[in-house]
Amino acid sequence: MTSKNPIETVYTFKEFFDTMIDLNAIQNKWHSTLGTKSKNDILRISYKQLSENYTETMKIVNKYLGVTDTQIPSPPIKRQVSNTKLKLIEQFTMDCKRNATQVRMALKRSRHR
Repeated sequence: MTSKNPIETVYTFKEFFDTMIDLNAIQNKWHSTLGTKSKNDILRISYKQLSENYTETMKIVNKYLGVTDTQIPSPPIKRQVSNTKLKLIEQFTMDCKRNATQVRMALKRSRHR
């Protein structure tokens, strides 16, 4: 995925697609391990929630943990979205749409059983 120049990312649909399938399989494994309705009291938050609304998400976490009257600090890492990353996402999304049948079949096969 990367070229000899460490700053340049070389896009190949197959490598991005294979990574997506691997991540999907891992997510499915977690889902089957924890289940949708676990007997345990689990707070579920997503990276997307945390990255898009850090302060509100941290308030939810604190409430869940029973922490009150605590000031939420600024996010420790600023969201990093470069034009290069956005272009790669756009290209991969377009390629997935063009290969919709292949994508659906691969995602179906990657489900943890």
